[in-house]
Amino acid sequence: MASTPLPTDTKVKTTATANHADDLPVLRHDQKLDLKSLRYQTENLFLWIIIAFNVVVLAAVVALIVVSPEPAVTILILGGTTLSLYLLNKLSVVLFYWFLHGNSVRVSATQYPEVFRAVKAACDHLDLKRAPTVYIMHGQGMLELFLIKRFSRKGILVFTAELIDNLLDSNDSRELMMIIGRQLGHLRLGHYRFWFFKDVIGRFAIFIHSAWWRRCHYSADRVGFLVAGSLEASRRALYVLTVGKKLAAATRLAAIEEQESELDDSFFAWLAEITRKYPFMIRRVVELASFREHVVERPYSPAATVELAVLPPEVNRFQIINVTGQAIFGDQGNITVARGAP
Repeated sequence: MASTPLPTDTKVKTTATANHADDLPVLRHDQKLDLKSLRYQTENLFLWIIIAFNVVVLAAVVALIVVSPEPAVTILILGGTTLSLYLLNKLSVVLFYWFLHGNSVRVSATQYPEVFRAVKAACDHLDLKRAPTVYIMHGQGMLELFLIKRFSRKGILVFTAELIDNLLDSNDSRELMMIIGRQLGHLRLGHYRFWFFKDVIGRFAIFIHSAWWRRCHYSADRVGFLVAGSLEASRRALYVLTVGKKLAAATRLAAIEEQESELDDSFFAWLAEITRKYPFMIRRVVELASFREHVVERPYSPAATVELAVLPPEVNRFQIINVTGQAIFGDQGNITVARGAP
């Protein structure tokens, strides 16, 4: 595969008002994304509650050891149990990694290089020091993306071929960048850091753990939106995950907003949501619109080293060219067919 640049008449200047379609400020090439300002409001509050829960658990373990008639035996049992759980988790991840490595295609500078460069450029603006390894595998019909961070310094993004195919059909690379961007957001915002304390011990906090993860997903959606650079493309990406490619284009936002408002009137809707780690999809769609308004209304400073703005268009708008020289994936409204060298 080879890449081809966007037509000159589609280039957009990276200034505070460059993204005319969404009226959004655009990061300069030397600016980083202001992650502190985009984190969902109460995410850190619930994280501190989980940390407090860990402290209580640790205090309980210490108390158990102190009152035990055989402290050494108690330490041995507790330590052995913890180590066993850790090693079993590590073994499962390592086995899955090599299964993945042998049954999928790894994105690299020579394999789907446009996607590789887009991920690398997004990581640079997010100030993510290590770009994750990206794999594409058959998902047996699932529209899904996995993120593996445990026991991995960089993280591993796993796309199913079904998801890629659905996003390819839209002919808009920004939809794919929304999905990639939200997973990079999880990594950059540290959601998988200290996972043993957050997701093993913290899971016993039950509703608090789920509430924290729901807020993490809202934060990640915001990163995905800013990486994609378009509210409409970001919404379409979420629609694809919800109803598939054929119905995504026909999904009406007004009807989604009306449907979302009905959730507030039901006790059982509230009960169903507080037990889940993922927020309702229609809430995620609606929440992006309010965050977009925040980005537009927030003063933009060209001199700042970090800012709350969308990534430059050359990061999220690209083409994938097949061996015949025909563009199979590009920027909607600008590309129909691109011919390569004969």
